[in-house]
Amino acid sequence: MHLDVPPRILKSTALILGAGASCDVNYPTNPELIANICLKFAKGNGHRDKAVNDRIMAEGPIDEFIHSLEMSQKESIDQFLQKRTEFEDIGRFAIASELISVEDETLLMRNGRKSWYYGLRRFLGDSLGNHNIRIVTFNYDRSFEHYLFSAIKNSTGLPDVVVADEMSKLGIQHVHGQLSPLPWQFPEKSRPYSNKLSGKEIWKASRDIRLTHQNFASGDDHFSPAEVVETSEQVYFFGFGFHDDNMKKLGLSPRSISGGKYFGASVTKMDPADLRALSARYPRLHQFATIDEALMDMIQRGSEETPSAPKVRPKVIR
Repeated sequence: MHLDVPPRILKSTALILGAGASCDVNYPTNPELIANICLKFAKGNGHRDKAVNDRIMAEGPIDEFIHSLEMSQKESIDQFLQKRTEFEDIGRFAIASELISVEDETLLMRNGRKSWYYGLRRFLGDSLGNHNIRIVTFNYDRSFEHYLFSAIKNSTGLPDVVVADEMSKLGIQHVHGQLSPLPWQFPEKSRPYSNKLSGKEIWKASRDIRLTHQNFASGDDHFSPAEVVETSEQVYFFGFGFHDDNMKKLGLSPRSISGGKYFGASVTKMDPADLRALSARYPRLHQFATIDEALMDMIQRGSEETPSAPKVRPKVIR
């Protein structure tokens, strides 16, 4: 079975995903992640019970971690763990516990249809290799690639290995790792997209992520988010926070964004003060109220008619 050639293709595009990019499919923002962790690691709740019953960690350290995290009033758990390195192991387990609890394939596909995932999937079609787009994500979750893989597999009926090869053409890079590879990515060290895990399985998955202040998690020696940005004609940020550390990993500065390359970003739910600061720091950054609007702009600006697509001549009415 051959994949259809899309009528339009995307040109030289880098798509950068932050925590806000997964919100449409039920994943938490950074503040929500902290709130959920503090709630679900309280006594008698699910995450705590798995940690204690499977002997991952004792209740004393959990209580100390949760108290310190809540009292720190940090914007994200990664920022908290950057200073409180003694909590790194339990912090990674807490992050993994909460994000894995969202892994429900049925809900992902249902929510995905109402999200930008669907809009991009509809444009890309099943033949991903026709497009020149690479994706860099700062997220640990695996929702986008699982959504896209499942959609293509079920629409084409192709074997996993063929769809996996098509997915590889997107060059998806997780800057800080992911909660274990999916079965079609790395069968020997994978786990399915599922929230039905024991504490020990969650612990194992948590070892595959790196916190934001740590080195890149990719095993690829040539992994370079900055190179992806540098070699793309247009760069879009979906749900991205523009923290200095992350911008450095992308090789970007206020001066570089003021150059000739086109930069666009969604600013959904961004605090007014942060929005003013963003505009002052990156005045040439094109801002969009929603991810859907940014996606539409990315497609309209960066796509062209497929050279190999058959020309459809208009009918002449005589």
